Amino acid sequence: MALEFTVHCIPWHAGALLIEQFRRSQPASELPDSTDAIDLKARHAIALDNFGFPLGSARLTPAGTIDRIVVRDCAEKSKIAAALQELLADQQAQGWCQ
Repeated sequence: MALEFTVHCIPWHAGALLIEQFRRSQPASELPDSTDAIDLKARHAIALDNFGFPLGSARLTPAGTIDRIVVRDCAEKSKIAAALQELLADQQAQGWCQ
């Protein structure tokens, strides 16, 4: 059975606690630092399962870079990462980072 999830695009202030907790729960090798100054200005994407449990996160920086893509280790990892990137790419195409 495939894991069902949704992706949401949010500003830092709306999801900071959830994103920080998720990042800290992942292996240290995936992210150099949990939070940095760019987080405050970036647009963030978060993937949640049907119970609201975070499965992945990523951000779109004001410079237009999609980075800090971190996904919980699961069978759908590549699908979740692709969905996060696609959502942020849509934001970028709409001119969010310009």
